[in-house]
Amino acid sequence: GGIFMAAIGFMLCRPILKLMATPTEILPKATVYMWIYCAGMPFVIIYNFGSSVMRALGDTRRPLIFMLIAGMTNVLLNLFFVLVCHWDVAGVAVATKISNAVSAVLVLRVLTRSRDASRLFWNRIKIHWGTFKDLVKIGLPAGLQGCCFSIANITIQSTINSFGPMAIAGNTSSQSLEGIVNTCNHAAYTTAISFVGQNHGAKKYKRILKSIIYVAIFVLFIGVMGWGFYACGRSLLNIYNPNPEVIRYGMMRFKIMMMTYFLCGLMNDVTGALRGLGYSIAPTIVTLTGACFFRIAWIMLIFPLKPTMQTLIFSYPSSWTMVTIINGILLYFVLRKMFRKEAGKTHLGTLLPRA
Repeated sequence: GGIFMAAIGFMLCRPILKLMATPTEILPKATVYMWIYCAGMPFVIIYNFGSSVMRALGDTRRPLIFMLIAGMTNVLLNLFFVLVCHWDVAGVAVATKISNAVSAVLVLRVLTRSRDASRLFWNRIKIHWGTFKDLVKIGLPAGLQGCCFSIANITIQSTINSFGPMAIAGNTSSQSLEGIVNTCNHAAYTTAISFVGQNHGAKKYKRILKSIIYVAIFVLFIGVMGWGFYACGRSLLNIYNPNPEVIRYGMMRFKIMMMTYFLCGLMNDVTGALRGLGYSIAPTIVTLTGACFFRIAWIMLIFPLKPTMQTLIFSYPSSWTMVTIINGILLYFVLRKMFRKEAGKTHLGTLLPRA
């Protein structure tokens, strides 16, 4: 799968960059970066799949350690390739892909040495059609959702490109720092899926509700972290680019995103909980409508009324709020239905307010 995606990305990245109205002065470097990024796609997929297997078995510590090792490798190689070898953008891309390869190798090493049901036997690798069918049933809608997220983000990035190179640089710097907070949001998503899924399988329904609530509390701490990042925003952005104009554009995005990132975490919490309960299609439809089509509609209908960077970026928290509310309502009724099926056991009415 990774090789297939790498080949498609390698062929299409330059036409897509042109379609996104990437300025001609940065198009060659952007293309080189994307070529190298796509070439390393198999490593990304191997790590994501393998670490998900480990987390499903309750091992959340080692995937985190592997990511920390990969992150440190990325930082050190960035400094080496850019400052010592003077590879510019290509150096950044190569460093990222080498760090991805390191994390993939570490995960494969654990799985091949495992003594439980997750052990990987290289000579037994094949498609098990029964399991594959279940994976596709749950995973394909989530994958399509991710693709549509990317399409919406590409549309937004294309609009940002129209503001010029300074806006692109400021937006990119801000996105790099947002990645730290977004990693925590992704942790909320995977935690909700893992704990809700495990407790649902064990029929420990009270723990399902506790898992959702605890993840929501964790998300509030993510919000505090985002506010802290915003307070230090100018100093952090200055590390990437000291140009005042770049910092100004970066702060435009930083203010809106960092102050509202907890909304993304709440969205991930309720969406992950629904998937952990086996409901994948409904949250996918809601997320596609709220995050993808809503953002595109925002660019077409709201942005022209006041074509500023702030108006454009505000599409993110607006879509997060919409998806959280709708998926939250779906989750409420799914939980209510589940608890009602528990004959003679705890009724959801004792745990949740009535609709």
